[in-house]
Amino acid sequence: MQWESLPGDGGAMILLSKHDTGANERSFALWLSRTGATYYLNFRADTGTGDNSDYVSLTKTLGGAPATDGTWYVYRASLDTDNRTGKLFIDRSDVSAVVDAATGSGVAINDSSAPFLVGAHMNGGTPANFLDGVIDAVVVAETYTATHSEPLNVTPGTDYLEDMKGLWNFNSSSYDDEIESSDLTAPNGATFVDGYPFQL
Repeated sequence: MQWESLPGDGGAMILLSKHDTGANERSFALWLSRTGATYYLNFRADTGTGDNSDYVSLTKTLGGAPATDGTWYVYRASLDTDNRTGKLFIDRSDVSAVVDAATGSGVAINDSSAPFLVGAHMNGGTPANFLDGVIDAVVVAETYTATHSEPLNVTPGTDYLEDMKGLWNFNSSSYDDEIESSDLTAPNGATFVDGYPFQL
């Protein structure tokens, strides 16, 4: 993805979510946040009922602000729910393998009723924390075993992505899911642009 702008102090922009904070319907979310001049990459998965009692979260303090000059980034997050551990990846770098916080004892990601969103999350049924940037593609898989040395591009047959649940390339103005039938609905204000570097 490319960043067009970044969150203000105390703010956040969501990359990917199935998460409604206001309705206690949480599954997972990946986002960029900012406190003062410091930026953080965050991933959280609710492993209970989605009511904030069982969850695992990962946080990585970034070395500086992400570029807004057209630089492409690849963000990946993985979570081992059985062991309540996880990793964050930026491009080919394994940047965090430490759980920032965990509560409860749940070992399965909650399948909430919140919609799956790219570039936002829900807060009481209303989309919030919109991403200002360009997203090339999104993939969700049941099992992810890659290390930082694995290639950035993937295909449905990639052996380190098992049981892929969704693949959205956003090519040719399409919101279609190329794995299952989880096609996305076009939001207001989304614009397709040329020059995507990855074909997933």
